[in-house]
Amino acid sequence: MKFLGSKVYRYPVFKTYWPFFVGAVATYYLIGKAQSAMENSEQYINDPRHPRFRRGEKDQK
Repeated sequence: MKFLGSKVYRYPVFKTYWPFFVGAVATYYLIGKAQSAMENSEQYINDPRHPRFRRGEKDQK
């Protein structure tokens, strides 16, 4: 089978690399949760670089 002038090889990409895909999604999710927890901690809640100031929120949650 040809695709854009090159031969396409049938190789089971998802079957081979599924642990890496799952690990990447889990890592992305956990790092996002850790970032949210740290930016809402007592030490950084009133930092002017906090994203809630960019959204226009001035009150603490």
